[in-house]
Amino acid sequence: MEIKDSVILITGAATRVGREVALCFAEKGANISFSYYLEDEPWQETLHAIEAYGDAIVPAPVPSFPFVASTYT
Repeated sequence: MEIKDSVILITGAATRVGREVALCFAEKGANISFSYYLEDEPWQETLHAIEAYGDAIVPAPVPSFPFVASTYT
């Protein structure tokens, strides 16, 4: 499977293991989309780290859990 120029969606890529996976794919030339929570994750650091590889990035904010829970109750 060719990774270069693929579009990969990674949920939870703003920190820890997800971040490392996103960076690994970006290093191989993939275009990355990742989800993050605005309130409590350093997603901008991940964004800049992926940008350093010159790949396309689409960060996607996710509402915090209380908002999601109240939407479906």
